[in-house]
Amino acid sequence: MNVILWEIRGSLPGSFSASDVRRKIAVALLASRGHDVSNVEAIDAFIYRILPFPVAGTYGCNTACLELQ
Repeated sequence: MNVILWEIRGSLPGSFSASDVRRKIAVALLASRGHDVSNVEAIDAFIYRILPFPVAGTYGCNTACLELQ
């Protein structure tokens, strides 16, 4: 059996920096122009239906990947 480790950065996982979070907020705010964001329900609908996943959610950083052959 072979084990291939992908995207391994060591023993400590990486996380988003404050500037990464600010960038995602800025992109989301720009995307909200022209959409109803007048209440919590409308904001939730905008986040889950309109925003692309890389802006509305996260992936990577704390995720290791391994392949078994």
